[in-house]
Amino acid sequence: MRTWRTHVADEVAALRRHLEDAREAGRRARGYRAASRSIPLLGAAGIGPDLLPAIADAAPGKQGRTLPAGAIPVISPAQLVAAAPDEVILSLPDLLAEVRRSVAGIEAAGGRWIDVGDLLIGRGATSV
Repeated sequence: MRTWRTHVADEVAALRRHLEDAREAGRRARGYRAASRSIPLLGAAGIGPDLLPAIADAAPGKQGRTLPAGAIPVISPAQLVAAAPDEVILSLPDLLAEVRRSVAGIEAAGGRWIDVGDLLIGRGATSV
């Protein structure tokens, strides 16, 4: 029987594995939304700037700082678009539609949004 603890451990492992695979394949990954959920997830996975060089957030008060987990720099959405990542890990998938509209430059440049939950069940990228 899967427990909540097992589910979390699997999600942590899937995220780390995905980012390691992305790095090995030469894909440029970034994150979006330095939310309270992303901090423990990234921390538990031991993810730092070597795997996720930056995470974007629209809140000006977070930009220019680093996440307490892994010291990942927080950048603005404009900086995220300018970085032209191949994929953006979205830690709050409920916001996908809103984020796709407000940060439309990601897909326009050929990038894709990755739902953390989809990594766990093996779907990979969120459908465009």
